[in-house]
Amino acid sequence: MKECNEMEQYKLYGELLTANLYQFSNKEVRLSEVTLSNYYNNQEIIIPLEDRYSLADNAKRYFKKYNKLKNAFEIVSKQKRETLQEIEYLGSILYELETASTLEDLEHIHEEISKNLVSQSHKTAESKYTVKQTKTPEFLTFTIDGYTVLVGKNNLQNDQLTLKIARKTDYWFHTKDIHGSHVILKVDNGKPEPSPDTCVKCAKLAAKYSKARYSSSVPVDYTQVKYVKKPSGAKPGMVIYTNYKTIHVTNEISKTD
Repeated sequence: MKECNEMEQYKLYGELLTANLYQFSNKEVRLSEVTLSNYYNNQEIIIPLEDRYSLADNAKRYFKKYNKLKNAFEIVSKQKRETLQEIEYLGSILYELETASTLEDLEHIHEEISKNLVSQSHKTAESKYTVKQTKTPEFLTFTIDGYTVLVGKNNLQNDQLTLKIARKTDYWFHTKDIHGSHVILKVDNGKPEPSPDTCVKCAKLAAKYSKARYSSSVPVDYTQVKYVKKPSGAKPGMVIYTNYKTIHVTNEISKTD
């Protein structure tokens, strides 16, 4: 990525050399550098040259460098995005391990990472082993102001809860940019829209079941489930959402609790 920072400079060099070839009566002249006017800012610019090549060939070499770095930039940018997504996912796995409290929780985490973190080569080499299919633990269930509220305990549960169990009119809560559980406020038929106070209570629940559970002030985003989507190919638990509001809540637990 650092190398690619030079690509626009190389493109400029190529453009200026090509545009100013007419100034040189001897097109095959060999120079180590040339000073030209940059027509983008009307300032002079010194362009390094390979004196083994003509001005035209130097221009071609700069365009070639530009195109090579441009292609590299596109490839590396994609690799960077994928790597950051993988790091984000690994962080969610670490959170699951930190909060696991039963052997069943650990088995469920093992099932998830066996499906999503083992490389294809390892899958082939270890094909004689089978991943134990664990029974999905029940969601954590709470009642807040007469509403049923469900909380996922891991990435697989979060996906199932948000994408399969929840209705589009239910409300989804999650700590902002912080690993944590998906919290669903069920709005059954005939139920009124939840009040701001009810939403604050659900936000506190999302903060409690997150990596920020011991923080004094936690931002929690919430929106209706219909605005929560899972991108194609995204890792378990990873979603995107729109039309949301953010509530800042104070946790009521400490590390000594």
